[in-house]
Amino acid sequence: MLKNFNLPGNSYNIATMEREILNLDITLGPLHYRLQAHDEWGSTLLRRINARVACLHFTGPAHRELHIVRHPIDSDAAAAFFAGDLPSELARFVQEDLPAHSWQVNGNDTTYLTWRHPDTHHAFWTESSKMPLPEPPFHLPLDLLLHDIVQLGGAIIHGGIAVYKNQGVILTAPPGGGKTTAFSTTPEDWQLESDDAALVWTVATEGFLVSPLPTWSVLLGVTPQFERIVKWQVGSTFPLAGIFFLDKASAIALTPQRPLDAVVPLYRALSEYPTVIMSRAPYRIAIFKAASALARNLPIWSLRLPREGNFWPLLEEKLTHGTKTKAETNFFRYQGRSMWPAFQDGDLLRVQPVTLQTLHVGDCITYHSCDGETLITHRVIAIHDGRLHTRGDAHPEPDDLVVNADQLVGRVIGRFRLGGLKSVRGGIVGRLSGEFYHYAGRLDPQRTGRGGRVARLVRSSLQWLAAGVYRQGTVQELADIDRQNKTYWLIGKRPMAGFDSMRGCWQVPWPLSLLIDPDRLPDTK
Repeated sequence: MLKNFNLPGNSYNIATMEREILNLDITLGPLHYRLQAHDEWGSTLLRRINARVACLHFTGPAHRELHIVRHPIDSDAAAAFFAGDLPSELARFVQEDLPAHSWQVNGNDTTYLTWRHPDTHHAFWTESSKMPLPEPPFHLPLDLLLHDIVQLGGAIIHGGIAVYKNQGVILTAPPGGGKTTAFSTTPEDWQLESDDAALVWTVATEGFLVSPLPTWSVLLGVTPQFERIVKWQVGSTFPLAGIFFLDKASAIALTPQRPLDAVVPLYRALSEYPTVIMSRAPYRIAIFKAASALARNLPIWSLRLPREGNFWPLLEEKLTHGTKTKAETNFFRYQGRSMWPAFQDGDLLRVQPVTLQTLHVGDCITYHSCDGETLITHRVIAIHDGRLHTRGDAHPEPDDLVVNADQLVGRVIGRFRLGGLKSVRGGIVGRLSGEFYHYAGRLDPQRTGRGGRVARLVRSSLQWLAAGVYRQGTVQELADIDRQNKTYWLIGKRPMAGFDSMRGCWQVPWPLSLLIDPDRLPDTK
């Protein structure tokens, strides 16, 4: 039997839709979306996306099941729309129970809307105007994309991507700042991936990555560089080797930017893409954190350009000789208890090679033992005569042996635990953190001394409070930062404990270990 969709303003026969596109898998950077059209408007939208965007297929579950349908908002439904109530006309497209209230709706009731809810991966993308809107050549759910990439610690940057020998760089400038003009001179040994928007995010073992977002320049075909692009390769991902702020000038000049100087223009670049301008209010803090992480960990340059001039050889030189790359960052799995609780068994430490002269008291460093057979991570407590004096935060006394320059591996700049990233600060902040951990860390339920007894007493006395926490927890397998599935115990969507398969027990990080007893967590078998 043929089936008709009778939505407000729509009557569309399923037999007609079978000749159209009803489903489309699309990879946008690290995100996998499964798009499903439920009427003629949705099918037309998917056909236009497919014509201009390379929709890479993926295996496994999607991050989002996005249902696309035209759903005009009338005056009677406006109150429910602003309250976040899901219309029954939309809910019926999903073959499972969906939350009825508290939906986050982005857009406005006269154009396009995206509907999402924190308790389901299903989302909706609707055209809400009663009058048909002028259709763009293609369209993407950028409001939803912004939310999802921010959850991964990334952002949408107003800038284009050029790739040289598999290293990506971003050229960014305010509107009218010369991005399209600069990209129109891209030489043949460079790849032009996008000219106005990109996704940027970080992965523990790979550093910062960048992926293009489609823009309309490909439709204009104003230069041979743009004519070469048939479809934007939105699933392509490249290591991000640097960011260049464009500025107009009478002569080419390239000036490195200090992290402190780069944060503000980076925040601007992450905030000024049109979709971000309209939707950034809830994400301001997250976007600023992303800008700060980029400024700290990537080379940032000011690139002053005349109207004519070949600056690409200068960029090639910096990519070949003058930038920090993925190879310069090492990752080590921490083992032991000498730095507990700053670092705990199983933490993945991100270590950046540095010279001894750049270190400060309070920095955490990784270095070789005197025999060269062991890697040690401790905190610098003093520097004398070109030698480092160190101590583990959990140790009562400084280390007996000093660290020489030839033993140094690097400074610890990041710690990954339970799938989450946290920057490791040094200097004055590191000194204060070390002193705090030195004393507070004695409240360790695994210690045999007085601190351990006090910690176990505290945890025992709080079990009445933890009872409700245990009931809310769930056990799930999630892809960890090394892309291997690990078993976690979660409250909501936040991992609270990880299962150590080698030891066959749960690992609860401090200070959660003062509340949660690993022996009371579920059996994973």
